[in-house]
Amino acid sequence: MSFKKPIDPASDSRSANVIMSIFEEQLCHAYTDLTKFESLNEKIRDTASLLSDLLSYDHASSLEQLVQEQKDDSSVMRELSEKATGDSRSIKLITIITAIFFPATVTAVRIS
Repeated sequence: MSFKKPIDPASDSRSANVIMSIFEEQLCHAYTDLTKFESLNEKIRDTASLLSDLLSYDHASSLEQLVQEQKDDSSVMRELSEKATGDSRSIKLITIITAIFFPATVTAVRIS
């Protein structure tokens, strides 16, 4: 034979209050965690934006440096081109002088 424990309304009310307070405490912790999560999420977005801006700035700085280096290379190439033109004139002059005097030199050496 089994005996059922009589239901005490005061005991049930206290149990319900304890359970409600535990649920309310857990709900409070959940809201606190949600607030922390939202704050961290915002910090992550701000950090990503900052990194993106820094990379854009670094990329722009690199492009400016590349443009400056290209300008320097262009001026060096222009100087080399001008020197090559001068060397070309000198070689042309030496070739003309050799074409004129070499046959005369060979003829003079054979005659003597």
